[in-house]
Amino acid sequence: MARRARIPWLVDVVRIDDAALIDILDADPRIDRDVAPKGPWLNQVILERMARVLAIDGVPLPAFRPRDDETRARARDALETRLNRIGVETLTADPDVEQLGKWVRGGVGGSPGPYVQSIVGRLFKDDYHADFRSYEAARVVDSYLRAGPVRGLVSRLSGKIVRAFRLLRERADDNPHAIHATCVAMHNIERALVEMRGLIADPARSSRLNADTIVQQCLKAPEAALRTVREPTQLDSFPYPIRPGTLIAFQLAEVADNSAETGRAFRAGSWAQCPAHDYVPRLLRAIYLAATKKDH
Repeated sequence: MARRARIPWLVDVVRIDDAALIDILDADPRIDRDVAPKGPWLNQVILERMARVLAIDGVPLPAFRPRDDETRARARDALETRLNRIGVETLTADPDVEQLGKWVRGGVGGSPGPYVQSIVGRLFKDDYHADFRSYEAARVVDSYLRAGPVRGLVSRLSGKIVRAFRLLRERADDNPHAIHATCVAMHNIERALVEMRGLIADPARSSRLNADTIVQQCLKAPEAALRTVREPTQLDSFPYPIRPGTLIAFQLAEVADNSAETGRAFRAGSWAQCPAHDYVPRLLRAIYLAATKKDH
């Protein structure tokens, strides 16, 4: 289904929660990912939020760059190749995975966030240091991305989001993929672990599931992915033309929740495919195995 909110000069956003329609639009070169502010006022505010803050020396993080950015594509492919070499056996030997296993089975309290941030940070920097400060900084960034225009503006004017992003840049040595992983992507893994903990705490449910089905049920997609319209677009499935500057929000979490395909959470097979589309399920499997091993 496509739902449109349009007020001339103020906002023009189309929300889509139909998997087939998302695939059609994402394959159309007129629909892209570009944070250069354009379109109605509120559209510009949303894009400017990412362009001005979630960038390194004016260059947006890879997840916000357009489809024809060859540097982004090459770096993503190289990262995916490297992540695909990390097997479940390697992951289960990670002390942070062991700690997350304890958290999932309810053996420790608090948040799993710092351990998740440590694991994904060390994919890029062997001595990546995650702690309460870096985790809170990641929460600030996540909140900023979800905030409405007023709350987002307050966060920026107060300097809170700038300080948080600066800390995460420092921890990641300005590696764009590391920054994205430790301030944006990590929250989807964290939410998956919250789901896994709930499943394991309910023997009536978990006893009917194996590791593969539990990982599949726990996978969490980003809430939404934004696309911008470059050229006037008319599709048979739309009752109206889509104008340049229109924002299209793919409701990925809703689509993934209603699909048995794990790749839906990562846009697997598309130009915007997440390089961790195979790595994250392996990581979740390793954590599940650590949580359910018999010698605890």
